[in-house]
Amino acid sequence: MDLTTPLIAFLFVCLIFPKIVRNRPQFYISFALLVLILLLSIVARIFHMHAGFAYFLSIIIDVLRLMVFILLVLCAGGLSLHELSGEVFRSFEVMRRGETEKTVIIPLTGQKPRVKEPEEEPEPQRQSIDTPTQPPPDSSSSLPLEEPRQ
Repeated sequence: MDLTTPLIAFLFVCLIFPKIVRNRPQFYISFALLVLILLLSIVARIFHMHAGFAYFLSIIIDVLRLMVFILLVLCAGGLSLHELSGEVFRSFEVMRRGETEKTVIIPLTGQKPRVKEPEEEPEPQRQSIDTPTQPPPDSSSSLPLEEPRQ
């Protein structure tokens, strides 16, 4: 059993349950490529005596199987190739560096997400120095800053 059998089986599952398929053009392209794989397999069996040509066809068939696999994943997931590559790149970044962004939860009912108010930080405690507001009554009105020179 090679990879073609489960790909065809998944294609039949998609035909039985059409809600699985979210992107129809990718589904139809994968169907056409599977038909091409089957035709090239027949041609490879016809020319099995020519080892070089049969080997070339087997490589082409394997590349087409890979393309069909990717297309079936895309059509069932409803993604484009660009979106899938972006998701794969982001997942590699998360595996490599760890999750750095907070998850944002968006409500399903159309409500606006609540904005969290910034937490108030407690104010640092201030130490006060007691200073007299008025000078004592029997003191002079000023303090000499410099002694007069002689």
